Amino acid sequence: MLKLIKYISKEFTAPFFMGLVGFIVFVSVELLYQLSDIIVRNKVGIDKLFILIAYHIPYFLVMGIPVGILFSIFWVLSRLSNDNEIIALQSLGIPSKRIVIPFLVLAMILAVVTFSLYDTIVPKSNMKAKEAISKYVYKNVEANIEMNKFVEVEKIRNICM
Repeated sequence: MLKLIKYISKEFTAPFFMGLVGFIVFVSVELLYQLSDIIVRNKVGIDKLFILIAYHIPYFLVMGIPVGILFSIFWVLSRLSNDNEIIALQSLGIPSKRIVIPFLVLAMILAVVTFSLYDTIVPKSNMKAKEAISKYVYKNVEANIEMNKFVEVEKIRNICM
């Protein structure tokens, strides 16, 4: 069973990263498309644009891990089926349910990684992304609103909270 897990894990990694990178590139291009009007209108430089994308990558990574898992499972099972390896494993007495176990183990490990990323890194990077959009695109820093403090909204107006 351990050899089967190692074999399927080895076959699983390349399609997983291929699906993950493909998803991240697709979503990054989608983000650029959504921000393109704002970026052109406010004349944001290419270096600031890469900073914006870099702050969004942890969120894209968390969203892309399930896509990579699904893509990899389809890829590996298709390849095993085309090479008649599933039939060979079944002829050795390994039931179909046991062939699925390595996929479940890998998916559970990646689910824990996804949860930990989404719980720790993604909120911080999303906050940094919002700050970067405010700073580089709209050219003003977000105000920290506190009780009984004056906040400068524009050069002329102040608000007391």
